[in-house]
Amino acid sequence: MIAMDFSISRKTIFALITLAAISFYITYLFSSCIASNMSKGMPKWRHNPVVANEIPLIQYSTSVRVVSLLESNETDISPKYRLFREQGLHPVRQLPSALVIGVKKGGTRALLEFIRIHPDVRAAGSEVHFFDKNYHRGFQWYRSHMPPTLEGQLTIEKTPSYFITKEAPRRVQMMNPSTKLLVVVRDPVTRAISDYTQAASKKPEMKTFEEMVFINGTVGSIVDTSWGPVKLGLYYKYLTRWLKFFPLSQLLFISD
Repeated sequence: MIAMDFSISRKTIFALITLAAISFYITYLFSSCIASNMSKGMPKWRHNPVVANEIPLIQYSTSVRVVSLLESNETDISPKYRLFREQGLHPVRQLPSALVIGVKKGGTRALLEFIRIHPDVRAAGSEVHFFDKNYHRGFQWYRSHMPPTLEGQLTIEKTPSYFITKEAPRRVQMMNPSTKLLVVVRDPVTRAISDYTQAASKKPEMKTFEEMVFINGTVGSIVDTSWGPVKLGLYYKYLTRWLKFFPLSQLLFISD
C-alpha cells in the first residue's frame, strides 16, 4: 500500500511539472507577440518631412528629440551619431543660417546658451571668427567648424566682433542673403566699463577708467569717442553698414 502511494505521488509530480512547462511556453509566446506588436506601433524617425494630410498616431511638433546641445563641436564618431546612422539618419555640417553678430560684453554667450537649449538648434561651440579673421580660409573651412545637424535643424554661430568688422556685412550677404542676424545691445556706459574691466584684469598696469575715457585724462572733460570701449558703444555707426546689405526685418535686437 505504501509503495502504491509513492508511485501515485511520482506520477502527480511529473504531471504538474509537465503542465507548468506547457504553461510557461504558452506565456512566453504570448508575451513575444505583444512585444512585437508594441515595437511595430512605436513612433519611428521620419526620413521625410511630415505630410500635412497624414494622420499618424503620434506626431512630434519638432523633428529632433535626442540631440545633446551642451557639448561643443562633436564629431561623427560620437556614440549618438552612430545611433543616428543605425536609424538611417545622416547628420551633416551646414553653413549657419543665423548669426549672433554682437556686441562684445553685451551678453552674447548667455543668449547663445539659452537658444541652443531648443532641440532644433545646433551651435558652434566657440567663436569661429570667420568673417573677420579667417575669411581667407574659405567657406569649406567655415563649414568644417559647424556642428553636424539633421534635416530641419538650425545651425547658428556667434562671434561678437562681426558687428564692428567693416567687411563682415558684405561677406555674410555673399554667403546667404537670407541670414538672420541677432544683436545683443547693452547700455553703452555699462558695456564700456565691463569691456575695460576685462582688459584691466589682463593688464594690471593699465590706466584707470577715468583716465582712459576722458580726453587728456581729465575727469569731467569731453569723452574720448575714439577709445575702443566707448567707440564700440556707438551702435548706429556699425548698424548703418549692416542695413546696407540686410533689411531691418532680418535683424533681431535683444536688450540686456
